[in-house]
Amino acid sequence: MPRSSHAGKGKSDRITLRFDKPTNEFYRRKANEAGVSVSEYCRQVLAQGVMNDNVVQLEKRLTALLALFPDPAKINGNHASGTRNGSGLMLPAELVRATFFSQEVLKAIASNQNKQTYYAAQEAAEAETKKLLGAAHV
Repeated sequence: MPRSSHAGKGKSDRITLRFDKPTNEFYRRKANEAGVSVSEYCRQVLAQGVMNDNVVQLEKRLTALLALFPDPAKINGNHASGTRNGSGLMLPAELVRATFFSQEVLKAIASNQNKQTYYAAQEAAEAETKKLLGAAHV
């Protein structure tokens, strides 16, 4: 699908990129398939890369945060509203679910933007919560 001749969104700063012939053909083909200019396609690819980096950093932080709490399977006694770690802190199931939900939403936004993203992220968050806290806490 060819792009509109009025596809520009106003003046912007210019960055010059030079591609070898195969790379140029690849990006032109991908841009034409997406129905946008090569510059817009490259901008979208770069923006997606930045989002992916942010998601990776967030995942690392969440993993480090969750590593502070022990595995519920190793804890004696189950708690209906959450789980206790060694210091007696409660980790509510809602907090764990929200954490994994946020993680999945950010992943989905970075890769594809559609209305099913919310539902898929919600299902993945429920699965991660069950895995972490056990089915009785969900």
